[in-house]
Amino acid sequence: MLQTQRMAVARTAGLAVPKLLVRQVVPLALTFVLIWQFRHYLDRLDPAQIFKTLTQFELRQWTTAMGASAFSFWAIGRYDAVIHGVLGTDVTRQTAKRSGIAAIAIAQFTGFGLITGALVRWRLIPGFTLWRALRVSLTVSLSFLAAWGAITVLFAAYVHPDNTTLRLALIAIFAAGVGLIGLSLWQPGGGLRICSIRAMATILLLVMIDTFFAAAAFWAFLPAEMAVPAVTLFTAFLISLGAGMVGGTPGGLGPFEICLLAQLPMLGPDPMLAAALAFRMVYHVLPALLAGAYLIHRFMHKKIIAQPRLRLADPENGLPDMAERAVWNAPRAEANLFRHGALHMMCERGRPTCLAAPAGQTLVLLSDAFDPKEMAMRLPRLARALAATHQQSPLHYKCSARQALAYRRSGWQVSRIAIEAWLNPQAFDVAGSAHRQLRRMLRKAKAAEVTIKPGARILPITEMSRLSADWSESHGGERGFSMGWFDPSYIANQRVFLAYKGQTLIAFLTLNEVQDEWTLDLMRQGKDSPAGTMHALMKAAIFAARDAGCPRVSLASVPIEMTGLGALQGRFNAWFRKESGADGLYRFKSCFAPKWEPLYAAAPTKFRLAVGLWDVLRQVNQRRTPKNSGHS
Repeated sequence: MLQTQRMAVARTAGLAVPKLLVRQVVPLALTFVLIWQFRHYLDRLDPAQIFKTLTQFELRQWTTAMGASAFSFWAIGRYDAVIHGVLGTDVTRQTAKRSGIAAIAIAQFTGFGLITGALVRWRLIPGFTLWRALRVSLTVSLSFLAAWGAITVLFAAYVHPDNTTLRLALIAIFAAGVGLIGLSLWQPGGGLRICSIRAMATILLLVMIDTFFAAAAFWAFLPAEMAVPAVTLFTAFLISLGAGMVGGTPGGLGPFEICLLAQLPMLGPDPMLAAALAFRMVYHVLPALLAGAYLIHRFMHKKIIAQPRLRLADPENGLPDMAERAVWNAPRAEANLFRHGALHMMCERGRPTCLAAPAGQTLVLLSDAFDPKEMAMRLPRLARALAATHQQSPLHYKCSARQALAYRRSGWQVSRIAIEAWLNPQAFDVAGSAHRQLRRMLRKAKAAEVTIKPGARILPITEMSRLSADWSESHGGERGFSMGWFDPSYIANQRVFLAYKGQTLIAFLTLNEVQDEWTLDLMRQGKDSPAGTMHALMKAAIFAARDAGCPRVSLASVPIEMTGLGALQGRFNAWFRKESGADGLYRFKSCFAPKWEPLYAAAPTKFRLAVGLWDVLRQVNQRRTPKNSGHS
């Protein structure tokens, strides 16, 4: 139904205004052909009778039609808000709804809907370029057409159950729907992001509400003695609406009426056209006048404000000052994962609050908030609101016990999913029985003549790229999302430690750094690296943190047996253990005798918790090839 922001960009980026005009002119020509084919209806019209019928409509009919039209435009506004959320435009729901209602009201009255709608959205949303407005308008049009097609075929097949073509079309639509749901759950990657099932269902529901109440507005003007079954009338209205959209005339003028006459001849041309004219006055002319006044008012006063909700990093050009300060002052060094470009920064009124990213059906919040004391009790509400904007369900992944308690008090389901190893470098000493295994591994590295060097300002990127590529090939690619990956622009902001055997780089280790914590990130070593190489690198990093006065070094987390997932718990635990290499990681980190702290996942319900963890697993395991560089 609705594809991705990138697909919409690709489509609109290839369009030019002349091409759009051609696309509008061709349907107009087809409209004239259609009118010519049904010209015999025109000969039977009695303008005087149509005008007389129009003047005899009762106040009850006018108010009923206005009320139904209001409900239809209510759905239209929320439809635009859904599209903005799926495309990630960071436009507030109120702005999206109002601009969407105005755009549709003016576009359906003036015609040339794609161009007119884009121009109205462009003028009503500050900071929007014309191409971004065109992308939204195009996505609204395509998704509406898809939903309208599905609903029309469903009702037409119900009204005409013996029609083989309709039954085949219904089967095809059902198969396409199942396929889209499967793609949304699986998210194939490769730059393609299918919108969530919730977004698809919401779009379908809103189109149903929109068209149903639009049909009700038309029905209000039909004579009471001309009883037509509601399903039949709604089906005829949907088909006529489609003819009007293909025609491209203002409000579908011409094709809409001809299609209704052809499907419902029992109504008679004069009463039907009188009803259609009254319907257009209520559903087209009045909303267009109100939208025009609103457009002029907003253009003069400019009171609409676009408030960003999610910000994406630009790994090539660094972070803006606001984001740089937020990352440096964060309590957890994992905040630096924002630099690799897969995660967003969730903002409230322009203030950074937490890392977050859309993932299939889920909006995933990662690690603790940048200000955990202030945000702990507010995050459940903010997460719900932001997820609803993007038509997704919220999940907080790898949060601390403090934050998990806040979620539990808010009625969320909480599951312990990992344990984090950390230590105080100021008190670290390799002596003592707790570090017996570490000393043994360090002796092996020393016997193999492994030397450790801290990374300088200019890193041996070419050698590191080769080493990382070899490691990635032997491990089936790099994981991502909530984990770091090798990229020269990303590791340029990290603490790097290099292991050599002679003059050959055999391994390296990187750590993310914030004001009060260093966190282990990448560990890459060659196939022939001596035993104990990584232990020697980690020891060097801990001593460097001690010398820098850092109070905490995190060796990152290790997945554990999850709880609170009901029947799915066993499957998730088995998958986590298989994909993460948890046993080996636990043995390596245990050598440093760290303290262990639990980390949690939280979601509003058990089902959403399970779906959210599925989305995280899928994102993490979308393997990628390291980005190489020829510079050193």
